[in-house]
Amino acid sequence: MTTKLSLPKSEVEALKAIIQDDLRYISTFMKVPSKQAGGPRLNFNPWPAQLKLFNRLTGRDIVIKDSQIGCTSIISALFAKRTLTIPDTTTVIVAHEGFLTERLLSRTQLFIDSIPPEMRPEQDHSSTREMTFPDINSTIYIGTARAQVFGRGEPIQNLLFSEEAFYLQEAWQKIMYPAIQRVPETGHVVRESTPNGEDGSFYEEVQKAVQGQSVYRLHL
Repeated sequence: MTTKLSLPKSEVEALKAIIQDDLRYISTFMKVPSKQAGGPRLNFNPWPAQLKLFNRLTGRDIVIKDSQIGCTSIISALFAKRTLTIPDTTTVIVAHEGFLTERLLSRTQLFIDSIPPEMRPEQDHSSTREMTFPDINSTIYIGTARAQVFGRGEPIQNLLFSEEAFYLQEAWQKIMYPAIQRVPETGHVVRESTPNGEDGSFYEEVQKAVQGQSVYRLHL
């Protein structure tokens, strides 16, 4: 990624080192709201549980999560960072219903807006569901598992299914399987959820992971 900054060579090298390090980039440039309404936004310094997950990611991951550990936030931040810094990147984030989709949209846009303007590519604001960056041909698409189609037919480099255990049963065939097929071996798929009974695609894949029969690493 090129920047609009004019800096001494030493600072350019330091900046490149941050850009090449996903975690340093997130903690340096991205911010999160404070717990106090209207309070200052804080640097995104991951919690221990977020760091543990982050450091164990393999590229094919399935996460049984506690609702309070911030799993979705750290994965969304990681995927946003990669979309902004790697040209020709497509990121797809899927929630199980409309309210959470809006929250994911808002949080991901906050991550992007908190990065200094000279450090991020220009964003096209013509769509409410797609965050597109035409200068580098990268896109973040956020929607629900109730959609009939998801994005276009291009490869997906980063794919997040959030709260998969709550998806409608038909989501596997209509949304999930076709999307996963578009992720190359070098891409990243994360399937995460809080528990929700003993049926559905999430439960089935967790059981395969427990038995060592899944391509996904299980995170508890």
